[in-house]
Amino acid sequence: MKFAAAPFVALAVLLAAQEAFAVDLRFHSANNCSGGFSVCTSIPAGNCCVNGTPAGSVQAVGSGVGTTYAYGTQACHVGPVFSKAGTVCVKPSFASFASSWSTSGSGGNRRRQDVTDEAPGPCVDVDSFGFTDDSGKVVVYKIPEDRRASILSALGDGDDEALKAIAAGLPENDA
Repeated sequence: MKFAAAPFVALAVLLAAQEAFAVDLRFHSANNCSGGFSVCTSIPAGNCCVNGTPAGSVQAVGSGVGTTYAYGTQACHVGPVFSKAGTVCVKPSFASFASSWSTSGSGGNRRRQDVTDEAPGPCVDVDSFGFTDDSGKVVVYKIPEDRRASILSALGDGDDEALKAIAAGLPENDA
């Protein structure tokens, strides 16, 4: 019996490339990707990030992004979807509850439509939040479970001052 290594090598290269292009998916309450945000950090292409509160805009931050998708449900394969090529701000006409991204050359701009043809990779909840501090630096913090509800509430209200107060004493994520 002959063993063909080529398919396994190709799979290993594909998986390594997917990890190399893990990006942050940010959900902003504002419809212009400004202000405080919740985020799934280092999420691989094709995986779904679910936000705990409605968002007005979504942005993928990192390299290798071909298309960023915003979904109107807490799933990345049903309901309304809006997408934009690259890492630009995605501003759907509906509240976004989930997001995913694909690598360069595998997507493009799509208008609002129902997506039911295929399920995404694993879905994860947002794990961090961030804002621009008083010095103009974007800071990101892990969401502690005991503060999750208050953080999501402040994000839903677009209350950056409350986010700053909640973040007091938390260690900043390594960027």
